[in-house]
Amino acid sequence: MDAVTDSLEPYQKKQLHEVADGMVKIYRTLARMQYLLESCIQEGPHDMTPFLPVCERLGIDASIIYLFSILPYVDESYSGAGLDFFQGGRFVNFLDEGVIEDGRDPMFAEEEEELMRPWMTPLSFVGNHCTAILYDAREHAIGLYGQLDTGSCDENIHIEKWYRPLTEAITQEEDAEPRPWELLREDEDGEDDAPTDINNWDEMESRHAPYVLCDIAVWYESLAELPGGGEKSDAEEWHPEIIRRLYRNHSWPGPGFDGDAFLVDQARTCAAMSADEGLWRLLDHLRHLRRHPPNVSIPDMWADRVRLVSAQNPEEEWLVRWWLWHAEFRMSKHQEKLREAEDLVERLCPIGQCQKPDELLLRELEKLQDRRDSYRQAASGLRQEVEGVGGPGNATETLRLRWEYTEKRLATYERACNAYSSRDPLRNCEVEAEAIRGWLAQVPEGIQEAKKRAEEELQRREMDIESLKKRL
Repeated sequence: MDAVTDSLEPYQKKQLHEVADGMVKIYRTLARMQYLLESCIQEGPHDMTPFLPVCERLGIDASIIYLFSILPYVDESYSGAGLDFFQGGRFVNFLDEGVIEDGRDPMFAEEEEELMRPWMTPLSFVGNHCTAILYDAREHAIGLYGQLDTGSCDENIHIEKWYRPLTEAITQEEDAEPRPWELLREDEDGEDDAPTDINNWDEMESRHAPYVLCDIAVWYESLAELPGGGEKSDAEEWHPEIIRRLYRNHSWPGPGFDGDAFLVDQARTCAAMSADEGLWRLLDHLRHLRRHPPNVSIPDMWADRVRLVSAQNPEEEWLVRWWLWHAEFRMSKHQEKLREAEDLVERLCPIGQCQKPDELLLRELEKLQDRRDSYRQAASGLRQEVEGVGGPGNATETLRLRWEYTEKRLATYERACNAYSSRDPLRNCEVEAEAIRGWLAQVPEGIQEAKKRAEEELQRREMDIESLKKRL
């Protein structure tokens, strides 16, 4: 690898690092947009020594081999099916012989004139008939091309002509070897004919590479381009019209952008889009409330009232008062929840017919809970795998990333579910805690056991409140 590095001029290395830095900026932008895990971005340098034989066999230029060694790569293994990149294309990782070979024919045309020149390489693949980012190291230029397009996909290609700074152009042109498409052969008549080494990429429409990479990052920041867009991304989760609105709602790309809150809203919106069943969970909840009142015994409450009258001392009297008050409070809160559920069902489902669009809002929770449970199960399995190998430090990179990604998704869906299910419990806990404080205020001095029981219950409610607030 040292021989490859030593063969390059300083200006070439500078240009190649401009490309690597531009790709890093794009990947970090996608990570900030919550599309990529920050930890899945593998910045260079990388050891290309094991891949030198395949590069030599394919005739790849030293400049491109050096670029392979300094480019950032995205480890997609955590995502399962893979990830889409720019305009629905695919990420490339040249630390793989198969990818290096595929990179010679980025449009999969299987025709000689469509093969990349030795000094050219894709920075992304086309995916399923999408867009590829193609780099020309000799021209230090980038073209954006689709698999089925006849021209550039670069929206700025006709607005801003590509140019190289004059000093770089002079430095590069001095003592430069003739380019293959500039070589003309002389026929038998002594006349110059067109070159026989024809390649379609020789006339690639392109612009100055750093400008194109900067534009791509800016397009993401301005939401002119959005993450996803190909066959690998969840079509609902990364639907462009939905996530564009969500990014704006969460102050993207400003410093106030809250990535976690964005993911929660994305999960909720996705659940609403995919909700296509009835409100059976709401009805089931109502049935549950009707069938399962609080664990309070009415006969015991009557017995406690008798004990209250026959109490032998204030300590016994107030202990019975606590039991009765707490049981009655739980009964009244249950009745309140039951009435709320009945009113909601009646409002949304008059005469048993559920109405839209409120129906979708209630279906969201069902979908969110299903996804949450799925991630909870996956996270549990991955956690056991990680613990089985001795912890994260001993886990493979793929296992560690999968675990990190799954835990992050689980946290998102738990927060999304809590946005529905935790607000009522939080309010209920606060109401109960305040009620217990009010009850304690009337307990006479010297009453210990009843006061102790009530304070213990108050402490539990206060712990529940703190827990629910954190989850929200």
